Amino acid sequence: MGFGSPDKKMNVIGVTGVIGSGKTTLCKYLEATHGFEFINADEIVHQLYKVGESGYEIIKREFGSEFVGELEVDRSSLRKFVLQDREQILRLNKLIHPLVDEIVSKKIAQLKALGKSKICVESFYFEQNGLRNKIDVLVLVDSPTWLIKKRVIERKIPKEEFDTLLTLQRLMSPRQDLIIENTSDINEFYLQIEKMLI
Repeated sequence: MGFGSPDKKMNVIGVTGVIGSGKTTLCKYLEATHGFEFINADEIVHQLYKVGESGYEIIKREFGSEFVGELEVDRSSLRKFVLQDREQILRLNKLIHPLVDEIVSKKIAQLKALGKSKICVESFYFEQNGLRNKIDVLVLVDSPTWLIKKRVIERKIPKEEFDTLLTLQRLMSPRQDLIIENTSDINEFYLQIEKMLI
């Protein structure tokens, strides 16, 4: 079932996938070629983690001052800590993602109020009672592990942390409506996106 199906209106697209899978590439393509408004949940987290913001205060209070700097949360140290224990990841998500969900929901409402109905939301987490209720369809971008590793070299994440993060994200991946394979052929990736929109 594509987006053009008359029996189901699909204007708000959720895009999920593991680190380095190509979520941002898909959303930027929709933004540039089809006029979608792009909401990036990770950018919202970055903002929440700045000093004075609610996310910064939560991390400082719940995890300790060693995980915050003068300007923002030390995401590298926080990531290293939570990856040692899956319960800590779940705890972090429970604390931060309701804040993200609230902001994304408000942005979606604001865009719709302005008459902008085509919206793309990039996020790894689409909890059943959270963001999942705000989107019409959830698309999973999938890539082979070897290619993901090649793409994330620039992010300078230590190999052991990356392997753990990738494994956990694959295990925690939300249930999706559609899957798009993102291989090394970018034109094929774009073609799959176009077919999804039919």
